[in-house]
Amino acid sequence: MSDFSCINHPAQENLLILRKWQLDFCNNDQVAAGLISIFEYWHNIKYKKQLNKSIEQRKSTDLLQFHTEKGLINKLMSMTKTPACIRRALLFLQEKKIISIYKNPSKRYKFDRTRHFLFHPNTINKWLATDYQHNKKGSTKVIEKTHQAKLDHETSLDNHNKNITETQQEKIDSILKGLKDTSQQQSILNEYQQALLKNKVKNTTAYLTSLINRANKGIFYPTVDKAQEKKIPAKKPHKIHEIYPPWKARQKELLYLLGNISTRHRNFIYSVRAYANNETLFLRCPNIYTNEFIEENKNKISQFFQKKVKIYIA
Repeated sequence: MSDFSCINHPAQENLLILRKWQLDFCNNDQVAAGLISIFEYWHNIKYKKQLNKSIEQRKSTDLLQFHTEKGLINKLMSMTKTPACIRRALLFLQEKKIISIYKNPSKRYKFDRTRHFLFHPNTINKWLATDYQHNKKGSTKVIEKTHQAKLDHETSLDNHNKNITETQQEKIDSILKGLKDTSQQQSILNEYQQALLKNKVKNTTAYLTSLINRANKGIFYPTVDKAQEKKIPAKKPHKIHEIYPPWKARQKELLYLLGNISTRHRNFIYSVRAYANNETLFLRCPNIYTNEFIEENKNKISQFFQKKVKIYIA
């Protein structure tokens, strides 16, 4: 890629490039996607320097990068201003094996507790060559195939679908891939189409994205279901249900049931608050990582407390 530009950019200014695949890989988390771009940039610089050395001169620590949380916030250019958000994104990338985190490799600085990062481009390259390309080729026009025949008699929706371009459809497919619980896809598409029929949506892709994000956070309550069944409360469960005391009282038993888990996962259990009615146990998770862990063990928790479990993020 040429360095030529029609703009005389100031020297040594921060530059951040976000690519579509980065957002897809990070489930539309812009902070995590931005960190991938930053780590890639500095890895390329260090890798080029290493190529100028002989094999004997190269060290395993040559590719390590040092970044403070404040420095990453500056490099992200106000995409986030909270260290907690940086830590969550770093944890996500570490769990996806995109980065490894180390202490200062120099023996002279054993006391130094700052973090050094090793970027793993091969993990991304493998994903791009297999999963990403496969998903792009195998994507289907979900809205058109599953709902068009059913709603052909609705003129407004029919006109909308006829006017969907290939680019717009690719965006819709990409957004739907971000849904963690695919069983909710039908409800989300119903909600989406109801809004289209009522001409309430100006930015269709942004609205669909908001529905997916709400579903992933456990706070998606279909208006159609509420009108017909009135089983899902309009307010968040912790505002209308009482605290469930057995959740704290029986946490040690629950941990024993879940088996040999790490200290971090034990803390996930302790950080959850529980509310309940006669049939349902509502588990309030403080963040998406706790939510994912509880979701994985949802069936065991349900059997243990003999209640249907519903999970949501505070």
